[in-house]
Amino acid sequence: MNPITGNDTNDGLSSGTAVQTIMGGIVSRWGTSSPILKFTTTIHLLASETFQQEEVILSPILTEGANFVIRGEGNPAIKTDTIDAVVSVLDPNAGPPGTNLIFTISTTSAGLSVGNIVFNTTTSSYAIIDAILGDNITVTQPLTQAGLTTVSAAPSLVQNNAWAIGDNLVFYDGFYLNLKILHPQGGDFTSGFDSPVCWLENLYIPSDGAIGYSSFTPTPVGCSFVASNCQFDAFVVLQAELIYYAGQFQNCWLNGGFNLGTYAAIMGGAANAANVNYCGFFGGIADLNAILHGFTPVSSPGARFGQVQVLNDVQVLAGAVLQIFQPNTALPILWGTAYLRVAQANSSVANATLGGTRPWTTCLRLTNLYMNGITTGYAFDAGTGTYTPPGVGISSANLDFYQGLYNPRTGCSFSGPWFE
Repeated sequence: MNPITGNDTNDGLSSGTAVQTIMGGIVSRWGTSSPILKFTTTIHLLASETFQQEEVILSPILTEGANFVIRGEGNPAIKTDTIDAVVSVLDPNAGPPGTNLIFTISTTSAGLSVGNIVFNTTTSSYAIIDAILGDNITVTQPLTQAGLTTVSAAPSLVQNNAWAIGDNLVFYDGFYLNLKILHPQGGDFTSGFDSPVCWLENLYIPSDGAIGYSSFTPTPVGCSFVASNCQFDAFVVLQAELIYYAGQFQNCWLNGGFNLGTYAAIMGGAANAANVNYCGFFGGIADLNAILHGFTPVSSPGARFGQVQVLNDVQVLAGAVLQIFQPNTALPILWGTAYLRVAQANSSVANATLGGTRPWTTCLRLTNLYMNGITTGYAFDAGTGTYTPPGVGISSANLDFYQGLYNPRTGCSFSGPWFE
């Protein structure tokens, strides 16, 4: 599909005979926006659509293990360059508050923008530009190429921390696609966790009006959903309780904010740098040093954080539990400059690291810790069944010493460590 040179009367079977639009050149041939696909179907997007060029609505039905893929192909480089100096490496344990991967390139940062995708051709890994200060470029956690570009219902994501002076970099953006509704449905699978999946890659999903005004709400049923190396100006909502295996955004720029429900995940990348909405967790998951800008409310008992950097208020609301957990072999670390507030009745932050063996001092690196608006709590004496002493300062060291702290009046707590 080529929105610039394509023609909807073409057959769309090669780049030379590309259609111009999805709705006019593909859906019109299917005769429905909800085709039954028995074979893996890939839409190759060869150029950016113009804003509001079409309104794409797709509800593919995946049978016999088929996948459905929309992939930007041949995204042009904004700039190619090499790393000239490494200002700091990614290290959640530096400090606090921790340090990001920051570098300069051999020329200048002119022409680059936050949200650009960065491909390190030397290490075969990707990241996203999260900030630019002068010629200092801050990027998100680099992830290896294979897990981000190999279509799979269960991507294998691997962190790459080997970016160094002299590495070759390509900066680019995803191709614009006016994707409004995406409702993939599946159920059949033929090869373990490898099918079926609805997969988006190298795409830029705009927002009508300003950043975060529109919403993009994929609704996968009986299949996995993966957005990889994508950028979203729309506010993203994903409820993934009906997925087959994975429902996630990996190495994505979720600039309009998000609301992640049960089993939905952000893996690496960054969100809400525009600070127009929020990073909401209603049972959602964050990992692989995902960077969360702006307000982050947690309002479900099922929210789980692995390696996560938070930069503003994190509020655990009434009845919610934020679990610091170990989803893989990497040590879970909640770090950054945020204020972590156990804010409302019966809310909790739980040290749920694997086996209950990770002390708070290793998994909670934030220093601004509050419970019901104050920085102190009560210890629990298991021998007497009472809360004593009062007025203990909330810090990772004290959470380890007292095995958690509580507010018996409101039922709030920093609890654990305990077994998952």
